[in-house]
Amino acid sequence: MKVAFFALVAGLVLLAPARVRAQGSPPAPHEEQAFDFMNLLTDHGLHDIHDESWNVYGQSTAISMWKPRFQAPYTNAHGSVNSLSPDAEQSWSWTLTLFFGLHLWPGGEAYVSPEVIAEQTLSNLKGIGAAHENFEFQKTGGTTPSLYRSRMSSGIRGKGSSTSRS
Repeated sequence: MKVAFFALVAGLVLLAPARVRAQGSPPAPHEEQAFDFMNLLTDHGLHDIHDESWNVYGQSTAISMWKPRFQAPYTNAHGSVNSLSPDAEQSWSWTLTLFFGLHLWPGGEAYVSPEVIAEQTLSNLKGIGAAHENFEFQKTGGTTPSLYRSRMSSGIRGKGSSTSRS
């Protein structure tokens, strides 16, 4: 048993990437050829993507998972109600994330990023208990879409900042 464990660990270490590093430079500039809302507005003369006073971006994610029926003689043993059901089930999640940015004054900006979430977990697990299926479940939504407003920020940058506006 110990030999198998050490062989597994050794295999994982050997197969792991040699070096992992965070991005060492600022993000790349906006792609001119990308299809998105801000490029569409720029193409029609309604927005200057090179000197943005505001922006709006978004993303939608849908994830589905299915599990077959399996044998589980100890399901909900001793009154527990948190066991994974032995029945065949499907889970899904859908999120829509929007990102709104506004340049308020030289060096001042505000951002709001609301999300709409709908989900159905396997066996109606919630929170971290369901996150093993898909990390969207950590937000504990329901089958009816609900608004999640956890991300709002603002900033004031000095003239020395490499990202400050003139």
